[in-house]
Amino acid sequence: MLPAPPSKREAALLAKAGETGVPAGTSRRRSRICYTILGTATAAGVVLPALLERLGTLPSTAPMVGLLTGVTAALVFEWLHGTVRTVSHGPELRLITASTLMGARTVDITALDRIRRLCIPTRQTSWTVMWVTDSQGTSLWLDDNYQREREVIERIAALLRAPDPARPADRTGTAAARVSRSAAVRLGLVTSSRGRRAARACVNFLLGTTAVPAAGILGLLATWSLATA
Repeated sequence: MLPAPPSKREAALLAKAGETGVPAGTSRRRSRICYTILGTATAAGVVLPALLERLGTLPSTAPMVGLLTGVTAALVFEWLHGTVRTVSHGPELRLITASTLMGARTVDITALDRIRRLCIPTRQTSWTVMWVTDSQGTSLWLDDNYQREREVIERIAALLRAPDPARPADRTGTAAARVSRSAAVRLGLVTSSRGRRAARACVNFLLGTTAVPAAGILGLLATWSLATA
């Protein structure tokens, strides 16, 4: 199925990326810069309040600052990977260029190396993401709830169901990429029993509801331990 014609913003993104897309080296460099900034800010938000409390400059609220730092870091990590808009281009629409907070990046869906699936429950539904990484090390989070990105996921599924025989199969029996069990089920590559689906739903719920609070608790404990050591 062919994707819908690009909007003006998507056309602008495509013009900026060029016919061959954003170079993988550029995407990896931007990712390293963003991760470094996030890591440095997180460390500062944990260590500085603890030092100020030890010096008597800050009252005994340093652990709460660590808690807020951990929660913020977890949320920012998710926001960095979220796509703002996505456009398909290149021969046989093999290139997917997306705009993210880390800048535009391009993934070749015919040369995928790893596919994972994330499912985060929300109040009304669930946020389901396919985390794809190509052979050049560029990764994207494709939102399964967004029509254009869902079309990309279906094209990936079609490619994996007709794999390249020159590449070895992974543990799911699928060639061309390392595919997690959950992703393989979503892509229609393997079937899953009702018990497995129920167990996976429970895991998704626990991870989705505890990941961010857990990051906050880790920040709180780290700040508290530094302040009281």
